[in-house]
Amino acid sequence: MNPSPVILLTLDHLRAFAAWLTHGPGTLRQVAGRADMHLIDLHPRTVELVALGALQPMAQSETEGPIYAVQLSDVATPSVTDAVERKLNSLPVAEQVSIAAGIMARHGRRGRIVPATEQEEISLTGSAAEAAPTLSSQPSTLNSSAFTLE
Repeated sequence: MNPSPVILLTLDHLRAFAAWLTHGPGTLRQVAGRADMHLIDLHPRTVELVALGALQPMAQSETEGPIYAVQLSDVATPSVTDAVERKLNSLPVAEQVSIAAGIMARHGRRGRIVPATEQEEISLTGSAAEAAPTLSSQPSTLNSSAFTLE
């Protein structure tokens, strides 16, 4: 099996893809006319977008060649991170700050490991001052099951 081609995407590729999104499906000549682009600029980018899987030939025109359409199945599928980020951004700012403070209290700036007993004391719903961990002054013994990584 041949490896997929390496194509360095440029602004011209994005313009071509935007033209296909907005004015497709159609033949190269039709989309170039609708998008007010030169056929010489659109054709090589279209060939590369087909090689990348962003465009797919749907049918064959009798006179103008293939009719291309944007392949959105993989392009439009949001990642889990995108979905979580959208959900977090929909929360009120006070709740976003509270969640961020809880994460910082738990992991710190360098992602330190927090003992499990300390994690129970961290509140994700309180203010930043409440989210700071409290440490007991009594010495404790540590074992490997007392630590969790998230």
